[in-house]
Amino acid sequence: AYKDRSLVVDADAAKKTGNGIFKPLLLTEGNVNGLWKRNDKKGEERVLLTAFEKLSSTQLKMIDREIKRYTEFLG
Repeated sequence: AYKDRSLVVDADAAKKTGNGIFKPLLLTEGNVNGLWKRNDKKGEERVLLTAFEKLSSTQLKMIDREIKRYTEFLG
């Protein structure tokens, strides 16, 4: 069941994301454009990003805003 994930993630990104369901996805403008990971090491960034393609400055600003919100939530 649910083998076809094409509505959620394209075939290339699905290979990198564990079929689009097992890893935290970085979404930009409704597309899967990378992965993110929480980092709990003191003195380091709280969120680590792996983008599949170059992100625009606008996308980076929006992602940074969401990372700040997430970091505040974590405390």
